[in-house]
Amino acid sequence: MSIVSVIRAVIYREIRFLKNMIPEYISLSFLSTFFALSIIGIALSVSGYNGLISKFSQIFNISGKISFTDIIAAVIAFSGILSLTTDCVGSVSQVIIYEANVVDVLHIIAQSTYLYFYYMAFGLIYGIISGIISTLYVLILLLMTLGVYGAYVYLILIPIYVITGISLSYYTIVITLPLTYIVKMRRYWTISQVLVPILIAGAGVFIPVNLVPLFMRVISYTSPLPEVCMVLQDIFLKVSHSPIMFIMLMLIFMIYVGISTYISYKTEKIIRRGL
Repeated sequence: MSIVSVIRAVIYREIRFLKNMIPEYISLSFLSTFFALSIIGIALSVSGYNGLISKFSQIFNISGKISFTDIIAAVIAFSGILSLTTDCVGSVSQVIIYEANVVDVLHIIAQSTYLYFYYMAFGLIYGIISGIISTLYVLILLLMTLGVYGAYVYLILIPIYVITGISLSYYTIVITLPLTYIVKMRRYWTISQVLVPILIAGAGVFIPVNLVPLFMRVISYTSPLPEVCMVLQDIFLKVSHSPIMFIMLMLIFMIYVGISTYISYKTEKIIRRGL
């Protein structure tokens, strides 16, 4: 089976699964929005309207004028990273571990194609789907906050979300495959419940990454999230695009693709020896 056929098969499978996962995505969107707006609500109750804007400008070193609406729109956009990270890391790691425990699934895949073709196609397709579906609520909230202009803002965000989703999927594959087939991890939830909070806490989603304690940044810096957060903060809070950050994000993306391809290829040799 060619790589194109594998991609088509994975797309078909994920679309079929997607129909049953809509309630989960709605719940994830609600929780991400609630968490993000709760931060604003707490700050507003402590500092007041003017104090919130002043503190926000001071923390992010914003020299220009920023409105309360701008802050809400920025926080909504940042919340998409919470939803995307939770979905990508959780789903990709759990599918890999689950399939490793069900021998018949690996037999079927191994008989049809190369396993590293499958893992590469899975990371690509799920990253794209998650980048769109898990952040779709951002479009709705931006339309409510900014009006029609919110649709334009979302068009700027969606390529960033998709690139981040693909990068996170491959990043998760790099971590999950060795833990699954070398360490013999069997609990589906382990990686997602440990890795997701660490990545989000260390990435500086709602604060500048330089304010995050170093020990929390160590693991997060192995992911694309710090660079993504800096790109979003430049777009929303400094009203200027950062070419260097975009270039770094694309370089990191290519690195994850290369490393995950290599690890998937090596994992296939281990798997086929045991089949």
